[in-house]
Amino acid sequence: IEMSGEDQVTASFPRPFLDKIQRTVPGAEALAILHEEGDCYIKTDPASPEYPFFERVTQASPELLVTFDFDITQGDPAFFNRPDKVIISESQASAFFGNNEAVGQHLQMLGVDSVQYEVVAVYKDFPRNSSLKNGIYRMIGEAFRDEPGHWACTAYVLLDSPDGCQ
Repeated sequence: IEMSGEDQVTASFPRPFLDKIQRTVPGAEALAILHEEGDCYIKTDPASPEYPFFERVTQASPELLVTFDFDITQGDPAFFNRPDKVIISESQASAFFGNNEAVGQHLQMLGVDSVQYEVVAVYKDFPRNSSLKNGIYRMIGEAFRDEPGHWACTAYVLLDSPDGCQ
């Protein structure tokens, strides 16, 4: 979703606006809402004081997995339904866990309390020219809906037909 004005185009919207679109636009089968958290320090060993990884983290609504065809190589993305679950790219799985299976492993992000995020799925890396970027995707929480400081969201709409919103 983009909005254009006289001299600019923006794809950043407040979450309540996107929720309204999801409820009212005919032909919208699914609407994926994303909020880019940016790069975060990550660790895989909860006992370690070090955070050796610096990775892109994006909060996303569960509709992300309906709106886009993620090529899942490990796990089950259906479990991406709680705020403590994440999906990661193959390259991240390799960096974090080597040759070990990533599903069922845990990540911790610096500054995000002491939440242990469980990896529920691994997806094949996106090409460089993709709208979506490789990174850690975690579910957008309900509390996020009412937090004005985090209203800079982007959204992608899956139409129920090619003629959906003419």
